[in-house]
Amino acid sequence: MAGLAATFAESVSMGAVAFTSTLADADYYDSERERELRHIEAAPRLEREEIRQIYAEKGFKGDLLERIVETITANRDVWVTVMMAEEHQLAPVDRKSALKAALVVGGAAIVGSLIPLIPFVFLSVANSMWVSVLITALVLFAVGAYKARVTVGKPGRSGLEMALIGTLSALVGYAVGALLKVPPV
Repeated sequence: MAGLAATFAESVSMGAVAFTSTLADADYYDSERERELRHIEAAPRLEREEIRQIYAEKGFKGDLLERIVETITANRDVWVTVMMAEEHQLAPVDRKSALKAALVVGGAAIVGSLIPLIPFVFLSVANSMWVSVLITALVLFAVGAYKARVTVGKPGRSGLEMALIGTLSALVGYAVGALLKVPPV
């Protein structure tokens, strides 16, 4: 029961963090965009020179560079969008994605937390602890290997990293329980 309580409390907490961090990213983007708009209004020559430098560093020069600068700076919305992407390396954040992020992270946390609890349904507590660690390490290895196949990296290495991180996390929890004299059985 304690495991289920922790599962749902942690999942709600992680979902809430995903929700609020997405909104914080959106707020940060909006504040930086407003600041950039103020810069464009207050010092258009300086901001135009920044556009020129950005594209000169990309290899553009001469008449082509000047046409790029003129095209970008002719429209304030395009100008500020280019400054946000090129100077600040920021992309707009859709506030509507905050709920989706919360649901995905919260749901993943529930699934991830339930995996180690499954052995406790079928086995004694003493046996369940070791089986739980083993099953969880195997699942984490599989997820890490899958991640490497879908993205980039070596499946074996990525799987091992993920399994080790998860196992070390479990050992930290066990150590805290041992320090507090919480019996494992």
